[in-house]
Amino acid sequence: VGEPRPKMSTDMDYVNSIADTYDNNSLFVKNREKDLLSEIYLTNEDAENISKSRGLQKMEDSNELSNIVENAIKSNRAAVNDYKNGKETAVRFLIGQVMKQSKGTANPNSAETEIIKQLKNE
Repeated sequence: VGEPRPKMSTDMDYVNSIADTYDNNSLFVKNREKDLLSEIYLTNEDAENISKSRGLQKMEDSNELSNIVENAIKSNRAAVNDYKNGKETAVRFLIGQVMKQSKGTANPNSAETEIIKQLKNE
């Protein structure tokens, strides 16, 4: 009934690659663990390679984050005005916009720091 399942590698290198990818905090999976493990099972490919090719890695480039924040600020002037008028919650909205533009790969804490930095320099 159906295709036979490929033999899963029992090589500890694969298990270690998954653990290493999680331990070094480079993986941003948010509810994608099953997909990642399933793909490792089916392909026997390295966890880091799969996570990079599928866009599951955290954003590491601070310039990229800065550009995304700048774009979110330019595109959401009402939220910027709310923040300048004392509404601290406007920052949360802008964090959401950064997360949307980065497809969830930005670190929310880094995004908040960058947003506040850019808003203070405006």
